[in-house]
Amino acid sequence: MTPLSQFKRRALAFAVLVATAGAALAQPVGTTVVVPGQASHPNITTSTLSRGPDPSKNYQRVLAVYPPADVLGIGPGLPLQSLGFRLRTPATAAVSGTLRLWLRNTTDPNYALTNVWAYSLQNPVPFQLVYSGPLTIPAVAGWFDVAFQTPFAYTGGGFYLAYEWETTAPIAASGVYDCKDFLPQSLQNAVSATALPPTLNQISPYRPILRLGYLPPAQDAAVLRVYGPGKVAQQACVAPYPVQAVVANRGTQPLANVPVTFVPGPGAGQAVTVTIPSLAVGAETTVRLPGLAPAAGTTGSYVRYAVQVPPDQNTGNDTQADSTLATARELTYTNGFPGSAFGTGYIGFDSPLANTGTLLCRYPLRAPALVSSVRIRLVANNLSPNLAGNTIFGVVLDEQGRLLGRSADAVITAAQNGGWLTLPLPTPVRVTGRAFFAGLAQTRPRVAGRYYYPLATQTENPVRDSAYYSVVGDSALTGLKPPREFRTLGRFMVEVNLESAPLAVRSAAAPWVGVWPVPAHERLNLTLPAGGGPTTAALLDATGRVVRPALLLSEIAGQKYVDVSGLPPGIYVLRVQASTWELHRRVVVE
Repeated sequence: MTPLSQFKRRALAFAVLVATAGAALAQPVGTTVVVPGQASHPNITTSTLSRGPDPSKNYQRVLAVYPPADVLGIGPGLPLQSLGFRLRTPATAAVSGTLRLWLRNTTDPNYALTNVWAYSLQNPVPFQLVYSGPLTIPAVAGWFDVAFQTPFAYTGGGFYLAYEWETTAPIAASGVYDCKDFLPQSLQNAVSATALPPTLNQISPYRPILRLGYLPPAQDAAVLRVYGPGKVAQQACVAPYPVQAVVANRGTQPLANVPVTFVPGPGAGQAVTVTIPSLAVGAETTVRLPGLAPAAGTTGSYVRYAVQVPPDQNTGNDTQADSTLATARELTYTNGFPGSAFGTGYIGFDSPLANTGTLLCRYPLRAPALVSSVRIRLVANNLSPNLAGNTIFGVVLDEQGRLLGRSADAVITAAQNGGWLTLPLPTPVRVTGRAFFAGLAQTRPRVAGRYYYPLATQTENPVRDSAYYSVVGDSALTGLKPPREFRTLGRFMVEVNLESAPLAVRSAAAPWVGVWPVPAHERLNLTLPAGGGPTTAALLDATGRVVRPALLLSEIAGQKYVDVSGLPPGIYVLRVQASTWELHRRVVVE
């Protein structure tokens, strides 16, 4: 049995089903891009109301705009050769008719034409007729493409789509088309049983998703994906954080010595360039760019960055942008947090031989850090009804897979399904080396045979490397099974909370210093060595900011102390200094 078969089989079957449904029914011309292509609008909607060619209507006309922000991956000067629609659910039978299809370049950010069909096709400039001929709308889910009779002279930016459909043999019900609905009033259409309608009387945000085909140029390096963390903590231990990019050769000639550059936005760090020695035609490769280091003052805001290759014969795919949330202590790969429209996938263990194990994220380190808790996103109950009543716990492992710390057991309740669950560690765990693992440990099902699949996932395709791991069949974490990487299961929704304060350290010459009480309330008392000379103390907060300055220690009845009254409860670092030594110690204020 392969390791993947020990994961949830239904999840893998679902992935195969989706891939099959997306197979092309007719091949597009050349290379393709899908529009709308904005990463900020990932959700796909559907419509049965005559957005794509409608087999249930005798006559249909549609006008829609796809602004410049929608058309990513193709630059000016590359004529479009084909256009495809995607059926989510086909009609009950294939229907043949006639399709006429027009396109027009535009810089309009929104729909700006009239609803009069003949006038709009000529004003302010004429549309280009690219196809007029027969079309059979298939009774099979997936793409169907129309090869243009005349290539469209695409100039870059956006375009308007106009098409009319007619048939003498309509069927009773339309098919369901994949659409996007984030742009208000971006489509107008009309249908009729008697003649092509001269006026478009329906307004909608539902635009069909399109697949545009074009002939690839000779030189075309393309940045297909950019993957950074969803959250990155502003701490020296995790910055600069690696960003990964998937780069492909979409041209017709091999490429050599392709520079790939991390391009920081404001507060995102420094530019970094790596070179791909060679890239064969059609090949893809993952590039690691350790460049993301949010600057001080960006905590709580999204910092933007991009990955780019030099301009070539297709400038439309030379750059991909991304963003990450700068935080004081959280670290995660999860995309779009906070939010609710994510985490629709789910994984777990269901092998009778190994129905326990861990699901882990690997987080690189630059310096030692403290981990205080692990947060995981539980899958929604309707996807995994066996969740409630089962026991899980959070774990932190070192780079070799040895258990460093674990939370208390947590019994999942029905109310927790679909939400985030924090699993605090009894005491913060110190992690060192190049990386550490953190995630969810799954025990055997409470009811034998009723397997549960607790961890929510997000789609990530292709999956980045060195990020998602599992220890299959060993939730006891004996250390006999080191974590294995999985690059087929999507993005694990695991978040790590770091103690942001520096670790307790002392110089070689530092003497013993007593610090009490812990936790402190009004005063933090210190017992210092006799005859140590002038001593100062400062208190730093979780970000390293001094909240009580380095002054000579106060004294009451011979007891030296630091005033902590009025400070918010939390973890701080006490820094004690003398002329020949220095001591840092983590303290708690309540």
